[in-house]
Amino acid sequence: MKSMVYAALYPQAEHRLLMQPVAPVKHMQTGNDILIVDDEVAIAQLLADVLHEEGYRIRVAHDGASALLEIIKRRPGLVLLDVAMPVMLGSDLLVYLRQHGFNDLPIIIMTAGLSPLIYLAQGATEVLPKPFDVNKVVEKIAQYLPLERGRAAGDE
Repeated sequence: MKSMVYAALYPQAEHRLLMQPVAPVKHMQTGNDILIVDDEVAIAQLLADVLHEEGYRIRVAHDGASALLEIIKRRPGLVLLDVAMPVMLGSDLLVYLRQHGFNDLPIIIMTAGLSPLIYLAQGATEVLPKPFDVNKVVEKIAQYLPLERGRAAGDE
């Protein structure tokens, strides 16, 4: 697994993976698990609080590299992904995931950028402009990750 992470952070070393392929955990996703990836702590916390209250299980990462490690550890049901972040841009993470077997993972990009079509072309499921309406975020997430009503956020 370490070689997969190394390749993600240093794509020029990816050719070494051909010798030791690592299977992604794509079939081990947890139903109502959302990974929020945003370097702005206040935004990540607001989204985490609202979505937890809605009944989702939440994980948070504050940069693309940390998010990649979280996804490799345990695949989420959906990713809310900011673009402009330190260490690894959200757009780089998006492209990497789409190129490495995570084509069916819903990824909603959150950006203040002016060109949402770029992210859709790179494989984003949806693009939400910042600043966003929290109710719109909840609505979009429910569209791709419907809650199983009657289950609490922590129930298995």
